[in-house]
Amino acid sequence: EKAGATITVAGNGQLVLDQLVAHGPEGFDAVLMDVQMPVMDGIEATRWIREDSRFAALPIIAMTADALLEERENCLAAGMVDHIAKPIDPHQMFATLLRWTRPTGNHPAKHAVVKGESRTEARAMPVVDGLNVSAGLRRVAGNRELYLHLLRQFATEEADAAERLGAALNAGDYQSAERIAHTLKGISGSIGFPELQEIAMKLEQAIRAREGYEAILVSLTARMAHLVAALRNALDALAPAADTEETQGAGLLAQLAALLAASDGEALGYFLAHSAEVRETFPGDDYTAFEKALINFDFPAALASLCAAAAQQGITFPEDAS
Repeated sequence: EKAGATITVAGNGQLVLDQLVAHGPEGFDAVLMDVQMPVMDGIEATRWIREDSRFAALPIIAMTADALLEERENCLAAGMVDHIAKPIDPHQMFATLLRWTRPTGNHPAKHAVVKGESRTEARAMPVVDGLNVSAGLRRVAGNRELYLHLLRQFATEEADAAERLGAALNAGDYQSAERIAHTLKGISGSIGFPELQEIAMKLEQAIRAREGYEAILVSLTARMAHLVAALRNALDALAPAADTEETQGAGLLAQLAALLAASDGEALGYFLAHSAEVRETFPGDDYTAFEKALINFDFPAALASLCAAAAQQGITFPEDAS
């Protein structure tokens, strides 16, 4: 987005097809197709797309954490035109996109990647044994606020990955178990946990082979418990540094609401800088819908969710922000 691209996110292959049908052959310049997805995976989705002559020229680019030659050949055979390996290298991603698309406007990708985030350069980073911060920052083109957000998201959403893996394997659901391991492999590599990425990769391969995964799961469980605890402690230690202005409590939410009400693009950056505090405002699963709306730049929906959550806490905003 910082390079001037307009992004539409689809959570599985079927939703990809739905988006293409809804927008027509001129709706998108390219598809970045994750290979492993629920409901319909990227290979099957690509085959369906290629059967529709309207999308014969649409570039479909594979995105996968599998670097195996067989995986790449499967992608090409299904109709994909290129491959981007995960963890994502922003420079390589832009170079691949430039091979298949013709950008317009005044947002050259190379400037967006190299320039980085001058407003956030001073933000301290967590120190965790086994976390390669430099590698993680490269994956997000130096955006420290986004990187901190991804680390917090990992500590929250992937903390139970080993337990979910164990439950799936105990139930004989090897497909789900393999997908969980694959996801953990990609995320770990993206944020800078190379050892965890390696363990998850071995576990994924063992699950696929249906043998030897028990011992690897034990190792993964222990390593995950240690890393998540260390990461949470490190992030908690950084929390006071995030409050460099009067942004506590109601004031923080009011500022975010004002930015959303004004459809100000700074709302996303402000949210990333204070996502931990904002999350505490939302009950139950309401936060997920709010975060999705904000990241997709649906500011009216995000504002409505924020105001509803704040109201439950007895917090009200000025009229121009509610």
